Amino acid sequence: MNTIDDILLHPFCERSLEEKLEIKRLGPHQPTDILIVKGNRKFSSDWYRKYKWLTVSVQKEKLFCFYCALLGGEIVWSVTGFDDIKHLSEALKRHESSNSHTTCAVRFKTLGSSSISAHLDKARNKQIDKHNEQVPRNRYILKKIIECMIFCGSNELSLRDHDESATPSKKGVLLNLFNFVSKFDSDLALGQHLNNATVAKYTSKTSQNELLDSIFSVYLDDLQKEIIDADFVSVQADETADVASESQFVIALRFSKGSSVSERFLSFVKVSDRTTDGLSSVLNEYLEPFQLKEKLVAQAYDGASVTSGQNSGIHKLIKQTYPHAHFVHSYAHQLNLILQQACSAQNKDIDLFFTNLSAFPAFFSVSPKRTDLLSQICNKRLSKPSQTRWCFQNRCLRSVQELKSELIECFEQMQTNKEWDNITSREAAGLNNLLKDSKFIFFLDLFNVLFQHVDIFYNLLQKRSSTSEDVTKHLQRFETAIQEVRDDIDSKLQHILQNVNEGEPSTKRRRMDLKQLLQVASNKACDSLLFSVRERFERYELVLAFSVIDPKNFTTFKAQKPSGLIALLTKYYPFLYERKLMVELDTIYATEALAELRGIKSFLEEIVKLDLEENLPETTKLCRIVLATPVSTDESEHIFSILKRIKTCHRNTMGEEKLNALTVLSVHADLFTAEFIDKAIDRFATSKEIQTDLLYMTK
Repeated sequence: MNTIDDILLHPFCERSLEEKLEIKRLGPHQPTDILIVKGNRKFSSDWYRKYKWLTVSVQKEKLFCFYCALLGGEIVWSVTGFDDIKHLSEALKRHESSNSHTTCAVRFKTLGSSSISAHLDKARNKQIDKHNEQVPRNRYILKKIIECMIFCGSNELSLRDHDESATPSKKGVLLNLFNFVSKFDSDLALGQHLNNATVAKYTSKTSQNELLDSIFSVYLDDLQKEIIDADFVSVQADETADVASESQFVIALRFSKGSSVSERFLSFVKVSDRTTDGLSSVLNEYLEPFQLKEKLVAQAYDGASVTSGQNSGIHKLIKQTYPHAHFVHSYAHQLNLILQQACSAQNKDIDLFFTNLSAFPAFFSVSPKRTDLLSQICNKRLSKPSQTRWCFQNRCLRSVQELKSELIECFEQMQTNKEWDNITSREAAGLNNLLKDSKFIFFLDLFNVLFQHVDIFYNLLQKRSSTSEDVTKHLQRFETAIQEVRDDIDSKLQHILQNVNEGEPSTKRRRMDLKQLLQVASNKACDSLLFSVRERFERYELVLAFSVIDPKNFTTFKAQKPSGLIALLTKYYPFLYERKLMVELDTIYATEALAELRGIKSFLEEIVKLDLEENLPETTKLCRIVLATPVSTDESEHIFSILKRIKTCHRNTMGEEKLNALTVLSVHADLFTAEFIDKAIDRFATSKEIQTDLLYMTK
């Protein structure tokens, strides 16, 4: 009778006087074996000794005020429940000293004395009416402030200036945005609030950090609910150094629900122990609250030995806790390794070509005078090649090829014009000779074509919606394109060798030697690229097994059942019922209408649309496993780019909590609906020392 769950189910006001007096005699129910975990914080029953009115809902796993739940106090302590364990101490002190709690406590203690209760009821109702009249205005002010904060965060703008004085020029982006919004806020006059408010403006550094903390807490709550409702989940993780040279370990989750797939940022973690044991313990700590033992079906990392080592990588340790979390090597990262191998280490002439190619942007970048001449003649600048991201070499290749004639003109001016120093003239002459060299021109044309296909393939791999089925399809197209380039090498050589000066001695012999050299080098590069792509991308048997639910293979599998692949799938995922899956797939393969679909996602959408989930349960599970399995760590790479824009040299002391909140604002700005903002306000009001009224009171 005195449990909070029973009180919420059968309100105190509807009970008889005898029942009320019995509840008063029993006092609050305070179970000691309750486990409430929020992030890394746990509730301790020691709080009962200090706060006699504190009680716990076993069903909701939230804290309540016994007096307020009986007699109607603050909503969070009487209806919804409190679970922000991190700020529990502050919240308990604040609630105990509130008017609503004191009133409810007095009413409870004096239960049975009608004269005192009636007097308190009248005074309390008057106070509640006054309180509730002010709440909508206060919440509207805070809502506008949060909306401005979300705008700044989604555009990765600094919220505050280093010195925010009353002078308008010294105000940060957030305050200036407030002033701008106030000009169009006819309902509230927000600017007047900022200028005249004496209680709480919510614009101080502390308030901003508290609001960000509340936003991130609500985001994590919603994420946990999404993960609970999700069918299958995968984790992506990677590590980088920020502008302060601190190691940041990023964790992201990908999950399938119904026929959709989503990716969510989880957290940045500052790590000091970057060993396999250190990183795996961090990953386990952040995954534990989501209870993913049966749901986690994949883990994706790059090729670093600490994460993907065959015998002692992180994926091995994670799999001890999550047995179905199979390792997926990022396909985009593999493509980068393949290019580096094919274009750098295989042939000294090709290696020399890329070294010479990098000399062009390097030549202009060292001098503003050189850059000005380049801009005057070309009206463009040369892209610098990346030393670690070989997929981005295409930018430098394309710009040098497109601006070849303009670059020659630029170099010739530097050679002939006396205003240029000797070093510049000498380097310009060398680069000018490169642009006229047959070998360099041939490799420039060849790799420009190759990297165009690489660029297309890389962009397809980096799509968040890409699945293993998409990889297989794009891989076939990529192989065909590279093979066509290889077959066309002879015609390219003929065109290039026509430009060799016929009047030079031993021209025929030199042309034959050059042709043989270029042909061997280019064929070797194409062959290495093709072989490495096939070997690296096709050696994963699990990804190949996913082809059993690819509609384009239904006709083939109808004639020859993929029994081996189905057995392989049930080996990796023992919760799949092999016999039932084979029966379902036999039926699917025999249904011609399903073979006309394009892609596993559309296949799953058709299953949901036709209400076949109950009839094809194993196939539906397999489709959702495939959707939840990432083919690259593009989400981690995307978040790293955001990290560089948020944590800059001017904001290099930013804490992890603020960094996480700002990252969420940037990555998931579409999630911040009006309902989300209301929940953030509730969290802000219940977890901090607020000196104004933001929560409604009930009579």
